[in-house]
Amino acid sequence: MKKKQWQRALAYLYDEHLGPHLPRWRGRHPFEYQEERYMLQRLADAIDVMRFADRHDNTVESARLRAEISTISGAGQRVANLDERTSLGRVLAEHRRLIASELSPEDLPPHDRQFLDDVGVRDPDLELLLAIHRLRERADQRANADERGMHRGAVEIAVRETQRIEEAIPEAEVEPQGPRQPPDRPPRRPFKGLGGIGKGFGLVIADTLVLSEWPVVAPEAAKAGAMASFALGWDGILCGLGDLRGE
Repeated sequence: MKKKQWQRALAYLYDEHLGPHLPRWRGRHPFEYQEERYMLQRLADAIDVMRFADRHDNTVESARLRAEISTISGAGQRVANLDERTSLGRVLAEHRRLIASELSPEDLPPHDRQFLDDVGVRDPDLELLLAIHRLRERADQRANADERGMHRGAVEIAVRETQRIEEAIPEAEVEPQGPRQPPDRPPRRPFKGLGGIGKGFGLVIADTLVLSEWPVVAPEAAKAGAMASFALGWDGILCGLGDLRGE
């Protein structure tokens, strides 16, 4: 498939499933955007705390952890509301091979790099390249019905798991532990998983905010990049869940 055909196909998916359901905020006072932008700033701080907790054996106090995990959970609820309105997860699951087929970093909107830079990623361009490679590998694998269902339900599951960990953090400074796992499975890394889930949520929220400011008629290339960016965000949520569960 040529790039132009790929862009047309993804733009069609955008117009059919996503564009009609996005709130239109044109004409709002600039201050009215602050709630959404503040959410992204708080989410970036939360991801940074999760990274620190993962690298330093959870030396973050429990109250701070609970607050930052609550921020990630709140962001996830926003993404879950979007999924409920648009069935975006289902669309991405059904068409992820198409989305990954011609995708390159140049197709993605610039605010993806900005968000990754805000959360402290050292090389946003390389991070996006690796995310595309991961998405392409997953798309090339034979997906069974359970995998597709997991893809569609990723946000709901991620929110539920995030809330479970938040509630499990005790008053003492103890790392939250999940159920015991077989010795042949990779170790659970709850804070790395929470950070990955948060990055996935953040990409989706950043995309939604920017797309809501678009004119009704947008270039096909921009719509294709938006759908691809949503796919990377959703895939990031899945990878975060894997780290969370030691899978």
